[in-house]
Amino acid sequence: MKIDEVNLSEEKNEERIVAQILKALKSIRYGYVQITVQDAKVVQIDKVEKFRLNHALGFYA
Repeated sequence: MKIDEVNLSEEKNEERIVAQILKALKSIRYGYVQITVQDAKVVQIDKVEKFRLNHALGFYA
């Protein structure tokens, strides 16, 4: 594999990772996205969504 091919492959992989992070961010209203990095590389993306309950119904969050 040539150096240029390696750089293109790494760039495509980075674009996919960024796309996955943006997808997770856009899909939640309340919560957080946690990105786990190991050896300077993203190895995991966690999305935690929280649901706010309506106080008018007698529920308290």
